[in-house]
Amino acid sequence: DIRRPEDFGTAVAEFRRLQGISQADLARLVGVNRTYLSNLERGDVPAYVERLVALADSLGLTITISSA
Repeated sequence: DIRRPEDFGTAVAEFRRLQGISQADLARLVGVNRTYLSNLERGDVPAYVERLVALADSLGLTITISSA
């Protein structure tokens, strides 16, 4: 569950590793640079992620990331 903005990056890193994808490969697939993805995984999240988590929290919602 995503309870803090930093949890989003942690979840991305975890699922990326479970799928055996490197940061460089995922960054290419998504269209961002590897540094951006590295920062995200370390918890340096963009403002929109912070707002999304705050919005969900304000409404009593839980954001869950799971593999498809």
